[in-house]
Amino acid sequence: MPGPLPRANLHIVALLAIVGLAAALRFAGLGYEVRHPPHYDDRVFVNNVIEMLAAGDADHRYYEYPGLFFYLLALPIGAVRPERMDDPSAYLAARALVAVFGVVSVALVYQVGCRIAGRGVGLAAALLLAVSPNEVAAAHTNRPDVVLQAATLVAYLSLLRLGRDWRGDLRAALWIGAGTAIKFTGFLLFPSYLLARAQAPGPRVVRMAAVGLIAALVVVAATPFALVHPEAYLGGVSHQMGAHYQESLKPSTYVDNLITYARWIERPLGVPATVLALLGAALALRSGHPAWLALLVHAPLTVLVMSSAGIVAPRFLIPASGAVCLAVGFGVRALSRGRALAALALALVAAAAPLGQSLDRVRPLLEPSPRDAALDWIERNLPTGSRILETRADAPSELRAQLIGADPRRYELLFRPASRGGLQLLAPHMDLVVAGPGGGVRWSQELRTVFRGEKDGKGLFELKVPVAGARPRYVRLEARGMAINASAQPASLAALLDRDPATIWSSSRSLMTGDWIEVAWAEPAPLARLELHIANQPSREPELRILTRGADGVYRPRAAIPAREPVAQQLAAGRPASQVFLLGPEPVSGLRLQVESAPAEPWALSELELSIRVPPAIQP
Repeated sequence: MPGPLPRANLHIVALLAIVGLAAALRFAGLGYEVRHPPHYDDRVFVNNVIEMLAAGDADHRYYEYPGLFFYLLALPIGAVRPERMDDPSAYLAARALVAVFGVVSVALVYQVGCRIAGRGVGLAAALLLAVSPNEVAAAHTNRPDVVLQAATLVAYLSLLRLGRDWRGDLRAALWIGAGTAIKFTGFLLFPSYLLARAQAPGPRVVRMAAVGLIAALVVVAATPFALVHPEAYLGGVSHQMGAHYQESLKPSTYVDNLITYARWIERPLGVPATVLALLGAALALRSGHPAWLALLVHAPLTVLVMSSAGIVAPRFLIPASGAVCLAVGFGVRALSRGRALAALALALVAAAAPLGQSLDRVRPLLEPSPRDAALDWIERNLPTGSRILETRADAPSELRAQLIGADPRRYELLFRPASRGGLQLLAPHMDLVVAGPGGGVRWSQELRTVFRGEKDGKGLFELKVPVAGARPRYVRLEARGMAINASAQPASLAALLDRDPATIWSSSRSLMTGDWIEVAWAEPAPLARLELHIANQPSREPELRILTRGADGVYRPRAAIPAREPVAQQLAAGRPASQVFLLGPEPVSGLRLQVESAPAEPWALSELELSIRVPPAIQP
């Protein structure tokens, strides 16, 4: 009959169980809402990597950050071969990379604890880090803080090996540089190195200077395009710093930030773990091991520095949270006085509160969100080519993390015009309209609700479709009797009105601001729609000012609502490209399209359709 496991093997079993728990918490629900447009902070990392891979130039492009995190993301993202920007597979691959680093960090903090104070401290620290709700939440994003945490813990290990030879200092330099190349706050590791070197045998000043230089060279080597585009890179760094330090911070605000960060440390830990952390830190500093000061100073230094910024976030604490977990581990050892069962009980009590919070965060991720359910409805009910209008944002960038993630290759996606009248004019043309919780009662009379997105009994959004018979119909104005002119190539303008898509008019030169096309006819007609069929592949459509001619023969600016997505998106999705504008049906006898802003490309059109709405107020 086999005997009990040796104590060393029990530690291995315990570590494997903790690592398994960490993996379960970090990978559970990893695909939550991955089909939808993510938060801007996630997009800038993944989409720039997609663009870098597509170009094959190794330029990480987003110069507000150093380059190493982008190159790490390129490994899993390149493996899934994303087909477009905001590709869900790329975001899932990025999240998986971050989650892997989160799990690795648990094993690393165990190693640090073992090296500095024994296996018991390592296991307790690993357990606390495994269940930390801040880390679990961050592992479901694709931001660099969790990856920086792993580099930080390896740097901690290097600080424990400083001695008279160069190897420990070189390792420290490489990992401090790697951390800073992932995110600039990695430089907060350098004071920990200075403290560790000051207490270790061997040269001090020369080693400190050398480590600082080598770390800086690592950052530059991991961000090569800082040398290729120095002005752009410095501009990006300046912009990032400006976002965090827009104005001088008032002393009261700094104190408020300190309190906020203290709460973000205490609340995820819970009272038992917080008490153990404070006790453990005090006793560790008194233990006589010189490395404790270097490791433990990293957390308060991070709080002090990050509190000076105008932007505060709990994820900023993640790189230094390993030191807090190590303090908890030392507190467990001190109170248990070497008794294994007592240490186990204390560690479980300390982990209970953060584990409960982590489970509360993960549990909702295991079920479809309201946006997921809405997208499932869309994919079941809307055929390919349907047009979807999102009314909750003027532009995708403003509320992107709230938008429905319909596939732009399958559906044509539009975003709302600024005016309520524009919405009332545009909405009936759509196959589906996404409205806020109020349902757009003032402009959606011709729509009916087919899906309501709710959470905890609170309405979030509604999906609406036109009621039967509400979709507008149009009749094209006859070209007979129309006069057409333009600022460029007027001789071939007849191609725009001949209803033959094979004939094309082109400006034959780059379009310029102030260029124009003008069409006039004799009898006033309630012009309600115009469509310009694009015959080339411009990088973007020209921005047009639309003027119409009234009964007095004077051309005046006219409000017009764009009714198609940008031309570049139409072309990318493989759809025939055109510009469509809707107008209120005011009788007019002429139209002028005046270029306000243009790409440096010719303007090539196959047709210009002018239509009235049925039933027309005046027959064409």
